[in-house]
Amino acid sequence: MKATSRHIVFVVILLVGITILHYVSPRIAHDKYDLAVVFQRLYFLPIVLSCLWFDLKGGLISFFAVFALLIPHLIFHWAGFSPGDLTRMMQILTYLVIAVVLGKTVSVQKREQLKAKQAESLAAMGSSLAAVAHDMKTPLVAIGGFAGLIKKHLPPDSPDCGKAEIIIRETERLESMVKNMLDFSRPLDLNRTAVNIHSMIDECLAIVEENAKVQKVGLQTRVGENLCDMNIDAGRIRQALINLLNNAVQASSPGDSVTLHCYRTGKNLSLDVIDCGCGIPAKNREAIFSPFFTTKKDGTGLGLPIVKKIVDAHGGLLQIVDNHCKGLTFRMTIPM
Repeated sequence: MKATSRHIVFVVILLVGITILHYVSPRIAHDKYDLAVVFQRLYFLPIVLSCLWFDLKGGLISFFAVFALLIPHLIFHWAGFSPGDLTRMMQILTYLVIAVVLGKTVSVQKREQLKAKQAESLAAMGSSLAAVAHDMKTPLVAIGGFAGLIKKHLPPDSPDCGKAEIIIRETERLESMVKNMLDFSRPLDLNRTAVNIHSMIDECLAIVEENAKVQKVGLQTRVGENLCDMNIDAGRIRQALINLLNNAVQASSPGDSVTLHCYRTGKNLSLDVIDCGCGIPAKNREAIFSPFFTTKKDGTGLGLPIVKKIVDAHGGLLQIVDNHCKGLTFRMTIPM
């Protein structure tokens, strides 16, 4: 039996046991003291334990279970809002307050602990990636350079030309992976300058256009009015936007279109990359921002984590939004 199952069974046993004691407890000392009142206080125990073990959701479930168990007692002893009725109602309200306050506190604490653990894990991973990427970089440059020289000295009709071309192409792919590793492992030092948003979008589309033509996917833009220059790291934001656009092109089928919608929302700039792909399962939506998680055959699993790192460094937000028809929207929101 799993620990969670044992906890559930223990809470259920507590609720049942306390309820039995509460309903069958005898009155003593000529009604001067009611043991039922004492046993009713014990309901705090399963509520508190549920909050500690199952956060806010568990605390609320325990509260509603206690409330349901106490309804017959409230009805049987109801005396038209007598002091005793008000006391029992205040007791139930106290259960709810304890469940909400303690449950939220535990939920926040667990989220902070998870964030700290993830940050520690990412720091260790980044250090390891930096060491591996540094050791790989020089040999790859040498391999690619020598393969290029060999290809130049081969006759054009030689069958070895194709093999040399494969070496060059695969070396370039590995060099791109090494670059992604270094980008992910290094801390981001932003070089903020005043950037014209229209020009930046045009540059990104020009870079992605060739890939879109190969995939037979159209590119569309919708740019809002009154977009002033922004003080951002143009190179980093351009890198993030190109990554999202290439992902959208790869996710779309031939004949579909990828739309880049740029608009202002209050004091923020929103950049929506809208595709017509098959979407991402709900269970993978958080995992796709984790390093090395990928569903692509040739993917490295570092593209989206790098995009998120860039957006976070700008104090922005990266979101996934479902489209009305099909596909997804990756929304970058950057403070202006």
